[in-house]
Amino acid sequence: MVAENKNSNAWLMLTKDKRQHGGNLGYDDSASEYYSWDSTVPNHEGPASEDKIVIWDGDTLLGASVIEHINVADEKKLRFRCPKCSRTNIKPRLSLTPLYRCHRGNCKHEFDEPMTEEIVIKTYRCIHKDMWYDLQGQLDASQLRNICEQPKAQHSMRKLVWADFLQLLGSEITHNFANIDRSEGGSSGHRIAKTRVRIGQAKFRKNLGEKYGYTCAFSGPNNRNGLDAAHLYSYARVGDHDPYGGFLLRKDLHRFFDLGLLAVNPESMKIHLAEKLKRLEQYRYLDGAKLKVGIDSRTKKWLKIHWDEHSELMDV
Repeated sequence: MVAENKNSNAWLMLTKDKRQHGGNLGYDDSASEYYSWDSTVPNHEGPASEDKIVIWDGDTLLGASVIEHINVADEKKLRFRCPKCSRTNIKPRLSLTPLYRCHRGNCKHEFDEPMTEEIVIKTYRCIHKDMWYDLQGQLDASQLRNICEQPKAQHSMRKLVWADFLQLLGSEITHNFANIDRSEGGSSGHRIAKTRVRIGQAKFRKNLGEKYGYTCAFSGPNNRNGLDAAHLYSYARVGDHDPYGGFLLRKDLHRFFDLGLLAVNPESMKIHLAEKLKRLEQYRYLDGAKLKVGIDSRTKKWLKIHWDEHSELMDV
């Protein structure tokens, strides 16, 4: 079990296509990359850079990460109110009519057209893509609620006890969180990092998209925003974008490929997982699977180099 970073908080964040409350128009979320909210949301000023986040969809865990930074802006927004009592605690109904019902204690008014008003709000978007770990289905709603500081709260963002979260996941999974727990903020509250700018990365990604379509080479078709342009070699060592030396990979699989926890046997052209990944249900189906894209001998050369470097981790 890794030690908890005492300099940050942890948050459970709810993401849905449309969050349940009918008083606003919802939020644009991409679970593995960013999370959005505004100043009408309880705890809206709570999350900060370096805080850990756990994202769920109301039924199950999706993943965890650490906030890199938060973008803040002033915007105008429509807010909906009950035409009878003027409160915002209204919810749209999926099949019944009228469309809306007010859930205020003694109102219960039903209506099709809510009152609208335009308000000025602050919007927040936390960016967390670099340290995202896919954990879909590992914990259910009851387990997640019970490790919140206030288990009975209904807020879309609520404080979570990180140590309890790690305990529930177990050591077979939490070894992946070493990078999250070792993240350290400077005096300004922002992480200091040195990165090498990859000149030509945008063109490299575009070429891979044209060559393979927006398909993860290991798991299949995906939304282009959920895919990384992954080198099949160490870019830091080679320093160049070989047009035959890359795939589009789902973000979590890209990370595991770089770590050598996932590799392609150049003889059978089948995917192999390290033992620690095969123990996780959401990845087990990949072990022994074939690539989802066709490759030529030049790409196979890079896969062989990667395999030779990491095959000792594979059960072959």
